[in-house]
Amino acid sequence: MKKYILYFLIPVSIVLFGLFVYPTLYKYDKLNQKEPVMINRLTGETKILTSEGWVKSGQYESAAKEMQAYKDEIMIRIDSLSDEVRDKVLESISDDIQALKDEATQAAVSQIEQEELQQAEIKKFKKGSTMEEVEASMGTADQVSSIIPGEETWFYEGSLVYFKDGVVSGWRNLAGNLNLE
Repeated sequence: MKKYILYFLIPVSIVLFGLFVYPTLYKYDKLNQKEPVMINRLTGETKILTSEGWVKSGQYESAAKEMQAYKDEIMIRIDSLSDEVRDKVLESISDDIQALKDEATQAAVSQIEQEELQQAEIKKFKKGSTMEEVEASMGTADQVSSIIPGEETWFYEGSLVYFKDGVVSGWRNLAGNLNLE
C-alpha cells in the first residue's frame, strides 16, 4: 500500500507544482513589441500594463483610441505653433533688417554731414590772398620757384599759384586740387 500511495503522490505533486509554482499562474509577453501583457494560464484573461496599472484588454482598446486621439490633437497644435513660431521669427528678422537699414542710413547721413563740415572748414583762397592764407588752405608747397625778384611760384602736385609782392596774382589749376573761392 505504501507503494501505491507513493505512485499517487508523485504525479499529484508534479501537477500541483506545475500549476502553482512553475511556470506560475500568468504568462508574460509583449503586445506589438511595446506594451507588457499578462495572460492568466487558467482563464485566458489578458491584461495590459498601462500608466494606470494592469487593465483588461477590452479596456486597453478604448484607452489606445483615446491616446491616439490625444496624440493627433497634440500634433495639430504643434503644427499650428510651428506656423506661429515661423511668423514670429520672420517678424524678428524683418525688424532686425529694418534696424540695420536705419543704422546704415544714419551712418551714411552722418558721413555726408562730416564731409560737408570738413569742406566748410577748408580755407579757400583767391586773388589778393596772402602767402599765409594760401599755406593755411593748401599746406606747404611741394616746390617753390623765384626767378624774378618780388615774384614766386608755388607748386602743388601739378597746379601752380603765382605771387607778386606777397599776394596771389593768379594760378593754374592743372591738377584740379586748389582750394579756390
